[in-house]
Amino acid sequence: MGIKSVIVAGGVIGFLAACTDNPNETKLQYFPDMADSPAFKTQGNYINPPEGSIARTAILYPDTPEESEKVLQNPFRGQPGEEKHLAEGKHLFETFCTVCHGAAGKGDGSIVDKFARPPDLTQDLYKKKQDGFFFHRITFGSALMPSYGHAISANERWKITSYVRHLQNGEPPPAPPAEQGQQAEPTKDESKAVPDALNAAAPRSEPVPQKQEVR
Repeated sequence: MGIKSVIVAGGVIGFLAACTDNPNETKLQYFPDMADSPAFKTQGNYINPPEGSIARTAILYPDTPEESEKVLQNPFRGQPGEEKHLAEGKHLFETFCTVCHGAAGKGDGSIVDKFARPPDLTQDLYKKKQDGFFFHRITFGSALMPSYGHAISANERWKITSYVRHLQNGEPPPAPPAEQGQQAEPTKDESKAVPDALNAAAPRSEPVPQKQEVR
């Protein structure tokens, strides 16, 4: 009997051995890992990260507003193009903040008739706060304020902070930003602003920020 005949005979025997009328009996499996591979959700991660692990692209911030005041600095303050950043901060403030804090930051937004009144950001108490305090509050929120870290990029949070300072100083409103679709590309200094300030990359579609205690 030639080798070819042996191979054919072995294949037939294997095929017959794998057949059974009992549906509860385990069949003869070839490559069982293909038949019994673990199922997972569509478009989900195949391997869950270990508990307590941190994503490689995660951005870590101080744990409290007080620590943020000590550690974080506004990368746009006193930099070239500050008027443009203020105008963009005004637009963002009007989009996300005015409904609660009011156009002038006095805490007289349209929600005050139905919800607790937000604080007046132009009070001396808040004038004495460092920029990192406002950045932390925008990122993580507080007892009454929701967090916006998932919706507003780090650069945008700093621009809102700059505009809050503008309101506190009672300065005239900045010129409106460029029309949508005609906005200038960020300058080299601006594109590096957040990494320089936070020592971390901050893409536009930023991961949900995580707090980290600063020792």
